[in-house]
Amino acid sequence: MGAAAVVYYVAMSFLSENLLADSISAISLFIAFYYALTGFACFWYFRGTFRESARNLWFRGILPLLGALILTAAFFISAVQMWDPAYGDTQIFGVGGAFVSGVVLLALGVVLAVVCRFLPSTREYFTGKPTAAAATPTSA
Repeated sequence: MGAAAVVYYVAMSFLSENLLADSISAISLFIAFYYALTGFACFWYFRGTFRESARNLWFRGILPLLGALILTAAFFISAVQMWDPAYGDTQIFGVGGAFVSGVVLLALGVVLAVVCRFLPSTREYFTGKPTAAAATPTSA
C-alpha cells in the first residue's frame, strides 16, 4: 500500500499539484461509499435477528440502515457538488477535478474488487471459504 501511495502521489504531482489537492478532497466520496456499504451489509447480514429483541432491531437493523441511507445521500450530494467545475482547483472536460478523480478511482476499485472476487488466489477472501492449502495447519 505504501508503494501504491507513493506511485499515486508522484503521478498526481507530475500531472498537477491542484489535481492532487482535488483528489484528496474526493476522499469524502470513498468514505461515504465505504461506510454506506458497511451499513447496508450489516442490515442484510443481521436481518434474521431483528425480531429477537428491541436491541437487535435498533443496533443491527434501524440504525445501520439509517446510517447507510444518510451516507448514500451524502455521497450523491457531494458528487453533485464536485461535478461543478468551480469546485476545487481543477476541471477536466468541464467537470470538477475532484469528481473525476473520485469517481474514476472509485470505479477502478469496484472493477478490481470484482476481478479479485473471481481470481482463484483471492476467492477465499470474498467467499469466506478457505482453500485446501490455507485450511491445512502448519507447524511452527
